[in-house]
Amino acid sequence: MEFLKEIALPQPLEHFQLLLFILNMLFIVFLPSLGFVMGSSMLAVRYARRSRTSGDPLEARFARDLIGTAMFTKSGVTFFVVLPALALVFLFAQFLQGTPAIAAGLMGFGFLSLLVAITLLYAFKYNLDLQRVLGATPGMAPGAKHLRESNAATLTSTGRWGTIFILLGSALSLGAISITVNRESWTDVGSVFDLLVNADFWVRYLHFIAVSLGATGIGTLFFLFQWEGGQRPADETYEKYVRQIALRLASVSLLAQPLLMIGSVALLPKGALTGMVFGLTGLSLFCLFLTATFLYAYHSERRGLYVSYAFYALGVGLFLVFTKDQIAIRNATTDRAASLAIAADRELDVLKARMGVAAAAMSGQEIFDARCSACHMFDQKKVGPPYREVIPKYEGKKAGLMAFVLNPVKVNPAYPNMPNQGLKASEADSIATFLLAKFTKPPASVPPGKTP
Repeated sequence: MEFLKEIALPQPLEHFQLLLFILNMLFIVFLPSLGFVMGSSMLAVRYARRSRTSGDPLEARFARDLIGTAMFTKSGVTFFVVLPALALVFLFAQFLQGTPAIAAGLMGFGFLSLLVAITLLYAFKYNLDLQRVLGATPGMAPGAKHLRESNAATLTSTGRWGTIFILLGSALSLGAISITVNRESWTDVGSVFDLLVNADFWVRYLHFIAVSLGATGIGTLFFLFQWEGGQRPADETYEKYVRQIALRLASVSLLAQPLLMIGSVALLPKGALTGMVFGLTGLSLFCLFLTATFLYAYHSERRGLYVSYAFYALGVGLFLVFTKDQIAIRNATTDRAASLAIAADRELDVLKARMGVAAAAMSGQEIFDARCSACHMFDQKKVGPPYREVIPKYEGKKAGLMAFVLNPVKVNPAYPNMPNQGLKASEADSIATFLLAKFTKPPASVPPGKTP
């Protein structure tokens, strides 16, 4: 799958920002949906197996409801899980082109694993329905009994392999995200083995499992008993049975998520951390607190409305969590975005030249005289800080200086925020090269008669 990075095209900075927005939307759709499908299907397989051993009709009914809710329609699962996973493959290839990061390849194999998992879990769902029909038929002929035994074997096989592949697909997907968020992992994680010993991956994956438990527990209560009037049972026994399991799952999730969320933020490199990341993390923790409060109210008063409140509060909390991850990816890829924008500008200039519409490029000195000198001097304060205090920090980091010029952010509270100068990426390259050259130390001269 790494070949996708080779055929990806560099894009202007505006396109890069649009891709980041699309990434955020995909995270919000894909990760909660995958968590709910994974948790519900694994529970369905577990309770289907238990019901065949115990003969408990509640366990059999719960298994059918779980898999029926998770695999509600083929088009729905395709839209919420399969297509977003495929789109993430191409997005990671775009973000990480020209780098040694293996995120695009991991996401590609994750997509294939999820595709196989969804196919197997649909087969499990249909076999579970068929098993119910065969089990309700009295006085079965020998041929029909053989069909039932064969279906039971297929049911076991599809359920087992479906859960294995969905666990594999989710692990590979979370591995791709953890590599993309952490710039240091672009070079440090070069294989699946490296990923398996990466602390950031395990914290992020355990957090996803906790999200899966919460989405499964609260989602089960919401979709079975609240959504469009719910599928309310004829007696209270089944509702009590489901409520106990769902509240247990949600409680474990809400206890584990804060610790794992804080751990995932603590493991981020310094360059990926901003006030926005911390702010979104704090707001998401508050939403988890609200979710826990509504679930406690539901447990105490048995009012279904509290389930809806808990479901929506959890949804907002997850929205904030995954937006935080998108912000961290944006911070990690800032320099890469500037480099890709320069490559895109150069390709555009070549194309214009071939068409006979090439424009004269401004030098760094000309850009400084026209744009920068109004607010900056090299040795004295003006509207902005003197360059001698700022530029040396970017020595050997031209991409970082270019990224700042293209998208200025407030750094020093003693000076006003620098306005965006509307430069093209190639112009940002020119001014960055010019400014850094001003502070490059010339090589020390060697006195006559002495060797260096």
